[in-house]
This record gives sequence, C-alpha cells and structure tokens, in this order.
Amino acid sequence: MFSFVRHPVCRKVQGSAPHCYSSSSRLLLTVKNVITSPKSNTIQKVQKLLQQRKKRLEYNQVVVEGPRSVFDLLKTHPKVVRQVIADIDQTHYHTALSQYDKELEIYHATAAALQSCSDTNQGIVAVCDIPQPGSVVPSSKLQRVTLILDALQDPGNVGTLIRSAAATGVVEHIYFLPGTCDPWNPKALRAAMASTFGISMKFMDSWDECLQELRQQQSYAHFPIYAAAMTTESKCYHEIISNWAKEPDTHKMALILGSEGNGLSPEIQQALKSREMQALYIPMQPVVESLNAAVCGSILLYEVLRCLESSKQR
Repeated sequence: MFSFVRHPVCRKVQGSAPHCYSSSSRLLLTVKNVITSPKSNTIQKVQKLLQQRKKRLEYNQVVVEGPRSVFDLLKTHPKVVRQVIADIDQTHYHTALSQYDKELEIYHATAAALQSCSDTNQGIVAVCDIPQPGSVVPSSKLQRVTLILDALQDPGNVGTLIRSAAATGVVEHIYFLPGTCDPWNPKALRAAMASTFGISMKFMDSWDECLQELRQQQSYAHFPIYAAAMTTESKCYHEIISNWAKEPDTHKMALILGSEGNGLSPEIQQALKSREMQALYIPMQPVVESLNAAVCGSILLYEVLRCLESSKQR
C-alpha cells in the first residue's frame, strides 16, 4: 500500500519511468505503463469501443467508466476486466489498484490522454470482456421473470431497467426486441452501474423468435405473458402479479415493456387484441398521462419481489 501525504506531481526523468513526488519532493511511487499521448494504441482502442458498436462486437469488449462502476466490477465480476487505465495524478487510484496488479493490465495516463477517450472524465476506465451467451446462470428461485424490452431506444431507460432487474433479483433473462438500444452502449452501461455483466441477455430478431424462445423454456400454460399497456381490457398490476405469485415456483412469467412515446410494437398490440397475452397497468392520478419505461418497469419488478416474498411467508 502507498501513503500519499499530498497530491503528487508526476515528472518524467530522462531515461527512466515517470516518478510521482509530493510537493515536499519526497519520492513516493515509481509508475509503470504511463500513457502520455491521445494517439497511443490503448487510448485509440478505448475511443473506438466507446463510439462504435461494430468495434464492440469485433473485439467482444466494452468500456466501463468511473470509479464506482470499475471497482464494483472488480469486486463482483473480476474475470471480465482486462485493462484499467487511471489518471496518474489521482493517486487514490494507485493504492486501490495495487491489489490487482498481478491479475490485470494496469496503465496510468496523463489527464489529457485519458480525457480524450472518456465521456465522463472521472479519471478511470476499464476495458472489459462481454460475457458469452449462456455464461450468466440464474442463481435464485426468485428469478422467475423474463423481461422483454420492445423497441426501447433510450439508453438511460435500458440501463436503469437492467439495474432494477439486478437489484430485485427476480429477472432470469432480458430479451431485446428489434429497435431496442444496445445494452453495451456507454450511456446504458453508466445507467446500469456495472449490473449488465450479471444479467442473462438475449437479442431477438423478431417477436415470433422471442415467442418461440419463451415456449421452449417451459410449458406455455405455465408461462403467462403480460404487457404494460393501457387498453380497455387492462387489469391493475397488483391484482395480476399477486395472483401469479401464489402459483408454484415452477411457474414463471414474461413481462413486456415498450417506450413511453411509441408504446408497444404492432406485433405485440395484435397479440394483445387476440388475447395471446394480458395487458396490465399502473394506476396514476389524472394529472399524469404516463410513466417512462424505467419507472414503470422498476415498479412492476419490485411488486413481483414483494409478492413473491409475501407468498413465501404464508
């Protein structure tokens, strides 16, 4: 562990690695792997991963930004973290990262170099592997919900729903229908606060493919599908979820959320009309017309958790 009395100043000594000094000029730390140029290969790769989805798919990697997300990820999913780049002048990162120096590639960068590849300028980023499909295994009997996002384009909403899914612990899978924001989008990742790496996710090419996937999970009779929508036949979310929670643990559900602005896709609206699924709604005061998808979905997921825990106590 390193002890820093004051904020250090980093100077490059001719023919040697940069050193960090306190204002009292006492040598405190020799720093290796220092990046000084925004044009370095490491920095340019981070830029591409942040800006281009095709590069994220090519490398099968993403960038996580900010100390909270990076260090949470190192605690909860350390195997996905490949590189960490920290601001050389933010010395508290040196100490915190020292325990990982044998497992990770750790780089220190000047503020100018790091800022050129970071949207948030929080002084630390991590390059992480995207988990392989099927590598995230559900671990709780409470995980009985398949959350389906239908053309949900806002990355903040997508990330918040992923975070709520992880927080409640009731979501087994999240399915992404066409038109939904990439969950590995930097803004979605920031909203999810590293929760994305612990959720099983699948990307669907159509509603028909999604429906087939649901039917393969278990008996379709024991897998009701609910969609958040206000229709003439919608039922209150509390009534539907509380009745469902009384069923055996083997009974699961699918929950579909669309965007606040555009609602559900035509295919799902047709399925509602043909009664292939049930619409549910959240009661609101007349002064509020609708809730955004993240708020709506989070309320529903926490209601599932509440009802499941209540049914266990009976």
